[in-house]
Amino acid sequence: MAAPHPFDPLSAEEIQTAAALVREAHGGGVLFNTVALQEPRKAEAVRWLARREAGTKPARIADVVVIAPGGRVGEGLVDVGQRKVVEWEWVEGVQPIITMEELQAVEHVVRTDAKVMEQCELSGIGRDEMHKVYCDPWTIGYDERFGSLVRLQQALMYFRDQVDDCQYQYPLDFCPVYDAGKRQVVHIDVPEVRRPLRRTPPIGYHRAAVEARGGYRQDLKPLEITQPEGVSFRLDGRELEWQSWRLHVGFSHREGIVLRDITYNDRGTVRPIFYRLSLAEMVVP
Repeated sequence: MAAPHPFDPLSAEEIQTAAALVREAHGGGVLFNTVALQEPRKAEAVRWLARREAGTKPARIADVVVIAPGGRVGEGLVDVGQRKVVEWEWVEGVQPIITMEELQAVEHVVRTDAKVMEQCELSGIGRDEMHKVYCDPWTIGYDERFGSLVRLQQALMYFRDQVDDCQYQYPLDFCPVYDAGKRQVVHIDVPEVRRPLRRTPPIGYHRAAVEARGGYRQDLKPLEITQPEGVSFRLDGRELEWQSWRLHVGFSHREGIVLRDITYNDRGTVRPIFYRLSLAEMVVP
């Protein structure tokens, strides 16, 4: 297996190595929030990209964030090649990003919470229908009622009579606040004016619902795309060459796809275009 490019995301083996070293240093009870590549310094990376000599290749460093028992947050750097923790700090007053596991836990907790059940009954949902109650958990960056030392999520509540129905047609008017550290609902925001559940006929987008409304469109003509001589690009690991372009295709857990070292071969003269290119923020109105 070829050695990784300095911009390649950490491999599964590198993540396992970093996690093992942190557990060895700080105990097996820590929960890993993030284990990702710490990008090399630009000057260091550019020096290696110019000649790609082994002696100038940047080290593979893992940026690690953990949550320890009691809610303590730790962060540090692990040199994967040297197999050692090179920096570590326990930080106060901050919280790392919400994880997928924390998001998935919220729906089960709100369905079984007595006060949430009470609010559902006030909305017109029976206790025997709690399996039809769903939520979209959203992280709470900061709420002055609870401070900054807790990991909070707000559960945007919905009802779905059938599993394939669109839940956004049936929003509920209250919002539980979930503490990920305690794994329980700690508060419920309720509006002054209540809005009971409206059980209008569902507008479904699954096959049965579409066919009941007359079926799928039949006025589209066939679209065929073929490349009988193969593709026009070449992929070497994560480095892509297409026409006169060359670039590295990477990934960041915050930004998604990241393009680096983008160059254009202008009749033999390789021109640098971008060192790093990503979509740092997207707003959906």
